[in-house]
Amino acid sequence: MEDGKMYWSNWQGVTEVANAIQVQRGLGASKLAISSVGGTVNIVTKTIDRKAGGFVQQMVGNDNYIKSTAYFSTGVSDKGWSFSGLLGHWQGDGYVDNTQGQGQTYFLSVGYQPTEDHTFNFLLTGAPQWHAVAGSGSIGSFLESDRGRRYNSWTYNGVNSPNTLHGGAYPGGRNIYHKPVANLSWDWTINDDSSLSTVLYGSMGRGSFAQAIDNDRNNILEYVRGSNNNHNWYGAVTNYNNQLTETLNFNVGADVRFYNGIHFRDVREFITVDAVNASSTYNGGAYQLTEAGGINPWEVFFNPNTEHDQRFGYDYEEQINYAGVFGQLEYAKDNFSAFFQGALSNQSHVRTEFINVQEAGVSEDSEKVNNLGYNLKVGAAYTISSMHKVFVNAGYYSRQPFHDTLFQNNRGGNELLSPEVDNEEITGFEFGYQFNGGRAISANLNAYHTTWDNRTLVNTNGENAEDFLSFQTLGVKQVHYGVELEVMTRPLDKLNLNGFLSLGEWQFKDNARERTFDQDGNQVGAEEEIVIDGFNVGGAAQVTAGINGSYEFLPRTSIDAAWNWYNDIYSTGSLDKETLSMPSYDTVDLGFSYKMQLGENNKSSLQFRLNVNNVFDEVYLESVNGNTQASANPEDNYKGVNKDNTGRFGYGRTWNTSIRFNF
Repeated sequence: MEDGKMYWSNWQGVTEVANAIQVQRGLGASKLAISSVGGTVNIVTKTIDRKAGGFVQQMVGNDNYIKSTAYFSTGVSDKGWSFSGLLGHWQGDGYVDNTQGQGQTYFLSVGYQPTEDHTFNFLLTGAPQWHAVAGSGSIGSFLESDRGRRYNSWTYNGVNSPNTLHGGAYPGGRNIYHKPVANLSWDWTINDDSSLSTVLYGSMGRGSFAQAIDNDRNNILEYVRGSNNNHNWYGAVTNYNNQLTETLNFNVGADVRFYNGIHFRDVREFITVDAVNASSTYNGGAYQLTEAGGINPWEVFFNPNTEHDQRFGYDYEEQINYAGVFGQLEYAKDNFSAFFQGALSNQSHVRTEFINVQEAGVSEDSEKVNNLGYNLKVGAAYTISSMHKVFVNAGYYSRQPFHDTLFQNNRGGNELLSPEVDNEEITGFEFGYQFNGGRAISANLNAYHTTWDNRTLVNTNGENAEDFLSFQTLGVKQVHYGVELEVMTRPLDKLNLNGFLSLGEWQFKDNARERTFDQDGNQVGAEEEIVIDGFNVGGAAQVTAGINGSYEFLPRTSIDAAWNWYNDIYSTGSLDKETLSMPSYDTVDLGFSYKMQLGENNKSSLQFRLNVNNVFDEVYLESVNGNTQASANPEDNYKGVNKDNTGRFGYGRTWNTSIRFNF
C-alpha cells in the first residue's frame, strides 16, 4: 500500500497449492478499482476444486539447499466440507558467500458448500523467513576477488554471537519477515443470470532489515539495528455480475482497504554492548535502549516492539484508507465482443510522527491528504474465423501517488512536498492478433504503447555504508512501446516446441526534478532540475527472446530445455546522469522428469525431477546501480561498463533435484 511493491518470499505457501498462476499482460479487464500498469498476476486457489489426496516432497540443491513439503486435501465431503493444508521448511547456504537463510511455509484452507448456490472458503497462509543478504559492491570488487560471483563484501568475522553464521561469519544484514494472510470468501449464485462474489481479508506484517552496526568503525560489532516495516492491513472486495441479455453482461463492485504502517528502528541483538544511547524529543531527551527483539521471524511476529522508549532513529506510522467502485459492461454477439470499464476511488493518507515532535510524549499528525483517482478502459475483439482473431484495447488512468512519495522527508517529518504530488497519468493502447492452427501451431502477436506521466521515483545508490544516499525524482515521464510474439508448436506427438520474441523501446521524456537524502532521511543540498529526455529506462531487458521445448522420449519420461536471451539492458540509480548500457547475455536451462505409477489402479505415483540452471555457467551482469561512464582506459571497464559502478553478477550453474510421492 505504501509503494506498490510485492515480495514473492511472503507468498511461498500459496504457490505450492495454486490451481493456476497466470501472468496476464496488458491493460486487460481486471475487476479492481485500481488497475495495474502493464499486466496482472493471478494466483487461483480454491479448496472446493481440489480432489482428495496429497503429496510429500523432498528437494535438495546446490549450496546445501533443502526443502521439505507435505500437503493433504480431503476433497469435498457429502455434506459439502473440504479441507486442505500444507507445511514446508527450507534452508540453505545461498549461492553468494555468507547468505544463509531458512523459513517455513504454511497453508490452511477450509471450504463449505451447503447448497449448489453458496460456496464459502477460509484461507490462511504465511511464509516466515530470514536470510542473510549479499550486500552490494563495485563491479571491480567482484572481479578482483578470488570468489568471483560468490563474493560478499558485507560480512564480519570473529563475532561472538549465537546468530553468527556457520563458518564464523556475521552477516552485515538480514531480511526478516512474517506476513500471514487470511481470506474469507463467499460465492453466491443468485440465479441463472446473476451471481455475487465477496472476499474479506486481513494481513499482519512483522519484520525488519537487521543491519550489523560498528559505531567506532574498528571492525568490532556493537549491536544489530532493526529497520522495522510492520503493518496491519484489512479490506474487502465484492463483485456482482448479471447477464442482462443474451448479448449484454453487467458487472459492478467495490474495493475497500484499511492500512496502518508502523516504521521504526530498534535493537535486534546486542553483541559487545549491553545498551545503546538514543535521544528524541518525544521521549524528552536522552534515554537508553536495553531490549533486543531477536532475528527469528516467529519471535518478531508475536513479540513486536510496541514501546516508543525502545525505538530510535525514526519512529512514525501512516494510516492509508482506500475505497473504490468499479463497473464493466460487456457486449458479445456472434464473432464480435466489446467492453467498457470504469472505476472511481479515493485514497487518504495521514502520517504520525513520534521522534521529532514539539511536545515530549505527544505524537503529531500530518495534514490529511485525500486523492481521487479513476480509470477508463475500452476494448473490442473480432473473431475472423476459427483460426484468426484480432483485438484492440485502450485505457486512461489517473492513479493516486503512493504514500512514500508524498512527503519531503518520509523518515523525519510530516511536511508535504510543495507543490503537492499530483496523480500519475497513464495512457495505454494495445493491438493483438491470435492464430489458432490446432494442436500443431498457435501464435499470439501483441503491440503496445504506454505513456506514464508525472511519476515520482525513489531509489538509492546501492551502498550499505555511511555514505548511503537516496534520490527522489519528481515529474518523471516514461514512454514504453513495443511488439511481442509468442509461438507454440507441437511438431511431433510427444514434442512441444515454443518460442517468443519481445522488442521494446522504453525511454524517459522531458525534464524532471530531483532531491537527495542521507540514510536518516535528511535532505542533502537543494532540489535540482535534471535533464532525462531520451534516457533509457533500466531494471529489465527491453529486448528478449527465447526457445523452450519438452520431449517425452519414453512413457512418463521427458526432458526439457530453455534458451533465453536478454538485450538492451540499462542501469538503475539516480537519473542526474544518463543510464548505462549493459552487456547482453543468454542462458540455457535443462530439466529431466520421470513419473512412476504405483498402487492399485495407479492411484499413487513417484515423481523425480532434476533442474540445472545456467548449464554453461554464463558470466553476466544481472544489474547495475550507477551511471559512471566508461573510462578511456579499457582496464577500468568490464565489457564496456566502468568497474566503479555498483553491480550484481547473476548466479553461475545451479541445480536442484526432488522426489515427490503423490497419493
